[in-house]
Amino acid sequence: MTPPLLIWAALAVVLVGYALVAPAGLNLGRFVGRLRVQCPQRHQATWIKVNPLSAAISAPYGHPHTHVRACGLLGHNDRCGEECLRDLQ
Repeated sequence: MTPPLLIWAALAVVLVGYALVAPAGLNLGRFVGRLRVQCPQRHQATWIKVNPLSAAISAPYGHPHTHVRACGLLGHNDRCGEECLRDLQ
């Protein structure tokens, strides 16, 4: 490859990479720490923790794909149906 063609190829890789990573970076702050949600099982407001990287990467392309890691009401309970995740948009 000639040097100008290499420069254009490198620029294209950087731009495509930025287009894929930037939306996730903008959403990462939304999913770090405790998130306030309404628990549909107990009908109370509570907090949950989710995997922030998984949620941030998937959020720009639709509904965030993640699971509850911890809950203020139920802890890490297998009975949790994770319906509260519908509130995360």
